[in-house]
Amino acid sequence: MKSEYPNIKNIVSVPFKNQACKWTDKETLHWYNKMLQIADEVVYVDELPNYQVDRVSIGEYHIAKMQKRNEHMVDESRIMVACWDGSKGGTGNCVNYITKSSKTLYHINPKYDYRLEVRYGMFH
Repeated sequence: MKSEYPNIKNIVSVPFKNQACKWTDKETLHWYNKMLQIADEVVYVDELPNYQVDRVSIGEYHIAKMQKRNEHMVDESRIMVACWDGSKGGTGNCVNYITKSSKTLYHINPKYDYRLEVRYGMFH
């Protein structure tokens, strides 16, 4: 898409530097590394003061760092797109965080034939 839309910036938010250290699937690792290579910018979220997890070292795994990464992405965006089926988990937590913010959310639901719902933060 960069060739058609050169103003689009591809910023990858990674929860912590060693995120892939325990991954064993070669295809997943290949695409993860490729994603990092072609990014305009890579942000290691746990290195940012406002997104650190208390008593956890920078670069070290902690489940809370996934939510911190989600919060960083929302905080740095004006509009969010989520493909979410309504289940509990990381994407659901992120959608809840978006809903509490003043961000616009484009919610695509795969359970309902990928129906699009638009929520405008200022009207929540």
